[in-house]
Amino acid sequence: MSDDLEYTVKQAARELQKPERTIRDWLQRGKLGGRQIRGKRGLEWRVYADSMRAKKAASDAAGGKGDAAKLNAAGGGDYAALLDVVRSLREENLEYRAYLERLTLEIAGLRETLQRLLPPAPEPRRPWWRFGR
Repeated sequence: MSDDLEYTVKQAARELQKPERTIRDWLQRGKLGGRQIRGKRGLEWRVYADSMRAKKAASDAAGGKGDAAKLNAAGGGDYAALLDVVRSLREENLEYRAYLERLTLEIAGLRETLQRLLPPAPEPRRPWWRFGR
């Protein structure tokens, strides 16, 4: 790659595996080098290739590309322990979903019972100024 090569925000986001919003934020804060050009829809960012390479190298050095390396670098904890926590939270989530479904059915039954027990709504009354018409 030559140094005059530039990436669009979308290309940079795909390359760095980050959301486009993050790339724009980095550009505005100066964490990523680039420039603004006049495009079809106003000002658009272009990311410098050398800045992209430096950011990608720093990202790879910080934790590699795997999820385990990213989690270990971010939290310094054990990846297997984190996976166990995630699994238990998923199971707990399934239990809560089942509980919510039971409650939803129970509420629907209570609504039906209430509608059967309540007297019908009275007919709407005509306003006093329309009695003669």
